Amino acid sequence: MIKQITAVKAYPLRQEILRPDGTLEDCQFDGDELASTIHFGLFDGDALVAIASVYCRDNESNEYYVVKGYQLRSMAVAKAVQWLSLKQFKGRE
Repeated sequence: MIKQITAVKAYPLRQEILRPDGTLEDCQFDGDELASTIHFGLFDGDALVAIASVYCRDNESNEYYVVKGYQLRSMAVAKAVQWLSLKQFKGRE
């Protein structure tokens, strides 16, 4: 099941997959705590097995247009489920 999570919940999986030689502090990214940022987690039972964060970004604007966009980043999947297809993962429920 996919649920919205807090940035703090995402840090351990970020560290394990994205920054294995770093600390939890290394996994705190600019914008994590902004109200416009959304963090998602995929759960296998109670276990958080995948994460993704979506950040609202103001891009370069000019006199003709204002650009606001979203950046998908900080995606990580636990090693135990990295090679499962969605069908295989769903079958585990």
